[in-house]
Amino acid sequence: MAVVLERFAEQARAVVADTMATAQAQGIPEVRAEHLLLALTRVADGATATALSENGLDEALVSRVVHGPDRLVDDGDREALGALGIDVDDLIARLEDGLGADALAPVPEQVRRPRFTKEAKKALEMAVRTTTSRHARTITTDDLLVGIVRAGSPGVDKVLAAAGTSESQVVESVTRLRGAA
Repeated sequence: MAVVLERFAEQARAVVADTMATAQAQGIPEVRAEHLLLALTRVADGATATALSENGLDEALVSRVVHGPDRLVDDGDREALGALGIDVDDLIARLEDGLGADALAPVPEQVRRPRFTKEAKKALEMAVRTTTSRHARTITTDDLLVGIVRAGSPGVDKVLAAAGTSESQVVESVTRLRGAA
């Protein structure tokens, strides 16, 4: 992977570095494609940031889906609490508003170096393919965004659905904005 990272533009390389650093700090042993998307929302500017914004993919939404309440309660718990009149999503949102976004995050384990999952590796591979298809040598954050949404990751698909967008809409935004530059 080191050879491939040499082809990444500085900002795209920063996305990968931020993803790895965040995963390690949070004790996440595996980096998934949606973690790359989350880091991209923090680092991107220009056309990539505009494409993210047009598609409702901001840091808060991606973080909420990636680190969301699904890991805190299962469907049975959610249903049981709902029967008692407790809206789990509202409760979690209120707790996070008052205590901070990571208030309900698990205490991180010590992780030496997180590994990339198959989906995260595929996202990076798809970014390389996107770069190659446009006959370019440097992998940009635009290419990374397209690679992430085209990788077919269930986690990224969940984020796209939560944002009310799709792979094709994100790719169309990137293509249009890249052409305008």
